[in-house]
Amino acid sequence: MAASGGGAPGGTASGATAANGATDQAQRQEMNRILLKALGPDGMSPDDRTYLAQIVSARSGMSQDEAQKRVDDVVNRAKAEATQAADTARKAAEYFAFWTFMSLLFGAVCATLGGMLGGELRDEFTTQRAR
Repeated sequence: MAASGGGAPGGTASGATAANGATDQAQRQEMNRILLKALGPDGMSPDDRTYLAQIVSARSGMSQDEAQKRVDDVVNRAKAEATQAADTARKAAEYFAFWTFMSLLFGAVCATLGGMLGGELRDEFTTQRAR
């Protein structure tokens, strides 16, 4: 009986841990949505900033001001990384567009020269055949 009594509290603790894990997961998803919205053109609302700072403060034990600085640093870093990724993508698209244009231009020049050469050969062949 002692073994079953010991197992019941362990099961309850496991259930509580699972509930805490689900709550933590939901809270992390909410934080991710807030941070994702902060990368948009509207930025982060002061209420969201305060909410994130409260979560960071509660989890890490740092003061509210330090937590707000940390939240601001994370948002600024994320914005800088997003800007850098957008610039890299823009440059890659520019290079791709330029070299696509150059290959099409080269193809057009080759087609024009081929048409001119083919026309001359056709005219020569027709003239020789008519004689």
